Amino acid sequence: MKISSYANTNEPNLYQHCLPVKTHDSTVDLNIVFEDTDQAGNTLTRGTVIMTHGSPGSHKDFKYITPQLTKFGIRSIGVNWPGLGYSSNDKRLQHTNDERGQLVQGLVDTLELRQNLVFMGHSRGSEDALRRAAFNKDKTAAVVLVNPIGFSHHKGVRPFWSIQVVSWIWKSSAIFQKILAPLLYLRRDVAGNCLMTMSNTDFGKQKEFIKQLQQGDTSAVIVYSGKDHLVEPEKSQELVSYFDDIKQLTCTTELDDANIIEEAKKELNAGRRYLSVFSKRKSFLQKHRAVFLAEIISTIYRIKVECEY
Repeated sequence: MKISSYANTNEPNLYQHCLPVKTHDSTVDLNIVFEDTDQAGNTLTRGTVIMTHGSPGSHKDFKYITPQLTKFGIRSIGVNWPGLGYSSNDKRLQHTNDERGQLVQGLVDTLELRQNLVFMGHSRGSEDALRRAAFNKDKTAAVVLVNPIGFSHHKGVRPFWSIQVVSWIWKSSAIFQKILAPLLYLRRDVAGNCLMTMSNTDFGKQKEFIKQLQQGDTSAVIVYSGKDHLVEPEKSQELVSYFDDIKQLTCTTELDDANIIEEAKKELNAGRRYLSVFSKRKSFLQKHRAVFLAEIISTIYRIKVECEY
């Protein structure tokens, strides 16, 4: 099946493609729906940002960033995870990191994305972005993590054992699904898939992928908030502190935005590879720091890619 327009909604720039995914005991074909602001690949040519959302979530979690990137001539691809509302699901899926990695890599390969990549992940999707950036480090300019999970369980998944138990019961009992779905305020199938996705979070293993990135020249930008309702700032700080020689900036008010952008650009221009910004007040940073994120990605492309020619 070739890439085709996704016509089930009136949203622009949505496409679909069938991709095979190997599970623990079989191979399933999934219809993956994704946003692509330059499907032909010949207009927004400075680079490509591949975005991975949290659980629950969709490509719309990045709707404020995408137009900002377009202004800078940067292509955006928003992945929709299987069974969370857009892309299809299969009961044989376990919603593991490996399965999700296969899907993202399938899109990267199908779209022939060979250079100038940025992987951007939000919340639970930050782990996926980190893994894919490490796997594709030779063609990745940067990884951008927004309110990322850390190396230990944040409040949104505590106690973690209960997430794992409920996920297992959900997979095994249709009666339990009917009881629990209304309590989660989600469509029945989406609720279960979110639970399984969260139960497969591999917190500590992220250190391995950070080490891999630091062996190359991939940059990292981490933006996190003191007001996130799921991930405490100290959990994101765990991850920030694992990067060598990272410059940590703090934004206290909206008036700081312009100064933070200029300070971040100054650090990058001076050769700084790793940068973090802590926003004390705002949550939903994909909206409130959309301009900052786009400016920084544009700066990284200018320094690391365009200055090479």
